[in-house]
Amino acid sequence: MNALRARVYALRRKMARPLAVLRLYRLAYEYCIQYHAALVDRLDPPDAHTFNLRVVSAGFRLPTFMAVHKYLERCLSRGAGPDPDDLLRTLLPWSWRYPTPQID
Repeated sequence: MNALRARVYALRRKMARPLAVLRLYRLAYEYCIQYHAALVDRLDPPDAHTFNLRVVSAGFRLPTFMAVHKYLERCLSRGAGPDPDDLLRTLLPWSWRYPTPQID
């Protein structure tokens, strides 16, 4: 039983980074859709603080929240919406090692 438990924990540790990429990409994708919808409807886009709160509520504590805030400010100043891939790479700089998840 202990050997099985040890193998399960080892598998969890091995898959922790790809799972983090997948979970954060879903959050980034949903946020970008809301952002683009607000731009199309000529409404104020959701602020970076809202996205950061959503990431924290999903269980992530990252030191890159200020970088996300600056990235979203640049997007707002250009008048363009954020890209989910760029948003993910801003949150997790090491995520370039993993393929971009496909969301349907």
